[in-house]
Amino acid sequence: MIYHAQKKSKQIMKNNSSINKSALAKKLDISRSSLYYKSRTDQKDEILKEQIIYVMSLHPAYGHRRVAIELRVNKKRALRVMKKFNLEPEKQRSKKPKKKKTSETSRLNMKTGLIKYVP
Repeated sequence: MIYHAQKKSKQIMKNNSSINKSALAKKLDISRSSLYYKSRTDQKDEILKEQIIYVMSLHPAYGHRRVAIELRVNKKRALRVMKKFNLEPEKQRSKKPKKKKTSETSRLNMKTGLIKYVP
């Protein structure tokens, strides 16, 4: 709500520069102090963005989880910042092939050293 009020107030101030803050606050139906509100998360997000870009330049396949581990920040915060600035890994990690299940599996008996086949 406060963020939208700030956008509207900037638009109104551009169109009508003679209006003062009190009249503007009444027009927007908000408190006057909220016109001076400045979010701290935007500044913190900019700093984190630069750190994420640096980590992703070293490790292009890292996603939000590994980036968060590398930077020692919360993974939800890392994901939010990566979505906010459209930061995506450059390449996908290769997947290892899975072993095929066979109908018979073998077990080694440690006492006798014999292999027992189980269907």
